[in-house]
Amino acid sequence: MSGTYRLTGRTEAGDLAELYEALLLPTLPVAVKLFLPRTSDPGYARELAETVRRLQPVRHPGLLHVVDVGFVHQRLAIVREDVDGFTLGIALQRLNTKEVLLPPTVALSIVIQLLETVQLAHDAGVVHGAITPGNVLLSRDGFPAICDFGALQALLSVPQLKRTFAHRGRSAYRAPEVTRGETPTEASDVYSLGAIAYELLTLREAVVPGSGVSTRRETLPPPSRLDRRINSRLDPAIMRALDPAPQRRFRSCGEFAQALRNFLSAGGGLPGAEEVGRFVSELFPNEVSLAAPGPVPFVEPFQLEPVSGAEMEDLHAEEHEASIVQRAPYSRAPTEQESSADTQEAAPGFEAFRPEDYAPDAPEDDAPAPESEPTNEARSTDPSHAGPLEQGW
Repeated sequence: MSGTYRLTGRTEAGDLAELYEALLLPTLPVAVKLFLPRTSDPGYARELAETVRRLQPVRHPGLLHVVDVGFVHQRLAIVREDVDGFTLGIALQRLNTKEVLLPPTVALSIVIQLLETVQLAHDAGVVHGAITPGNVLLSRDGFPAICDFGALQALLSVPQLKRTFAHRGRSAYRAPEVTRGETPTEASDVYSLGAIAYELLTLREAVVPGSGVSTRRETLPPPSRLDRRINSRLDPAIMRALDPAPQRRFRSCGEFAQALRNFLSAGGGLPGAEEVGRFVSELFPNEVSLAAPGPVPFVEPFQLEPVSGAEMEDLHAEEHEASIVQRAPYSRAPTEQESSADTQEAAPGFEAFRPEDYAPDAPEDDAPAPESEPTNEARSTDPSHAGPLEQGW
């Protein structure tokens, strides 16, 4: 989409880019990520444009599309759909400070929708590689959506940006192989969504106590040991997604989603959209408003110059010493006591996951339950204001 835009307020500032509320004139709200002059690079834009091309045929309300990429005032700008809601990161912060409980079944409903959305992207040949609660948006009526597809790969394609920013993401959601510098795969996204599921269920980050790094399976207490509301039969599925060895995780996001669906089917079924919406309304009452938007660098309407323009040939990102920003975690890590050997001995064993164990009426031949096709159960969300996003987008 090529259009005319106007910035209306800054919602976040960082060393890589700034995030703005904006309008696709005359009235459609969008979000604009405006890179700083020293971080703007045509190589980033070209790499991201390829991801946009691959995802264009995938029309699903859980996937927030980039609608425009280009340059304005010698700055790279990325325009994407907006949503009336808040990031999952902000939701986790409020869950840790407010008297609002997230029912485990509602948490799993959110995770299942995310898994099915990411599976659609994988089917289109796109791996995210950097899913965190900060790039998951939860609409006010309870439907989750993911943005930032292609952002990590674009960052890694520009040496100056890679050296400065590649290791600054939130490690609690990063698969061990990605932390080692390997190329993200579909299994990496399974891990990231497993880490989000773990945190939604337990309000604990999936990290080794005191280390700040992605956890090893044998030192992480299973969810049921941290919250007695959680059935221990769910533990093997969550812990399999968090296995440090990619080949031992679920084969796909679709398989992970089916495992969670089977678990919920055995206990009464998947919560309806109204239950998720009710939770969001309790967590974010209508009177809740975030900080007022900040100033904009220019007020006049603008159109984006194409990425391939000759005037961009001398525009490249500069290597610079970025400030070290310590991002506060959304939830605390498990304590040493929670991760102790005694706790592990009392916990259910991490046996191999078998889908038939989770089905309410397993077939006599014990055949695994078939993988579900990704669905379009989520309604389309009206694009509108979404709260501040974390700096990674």
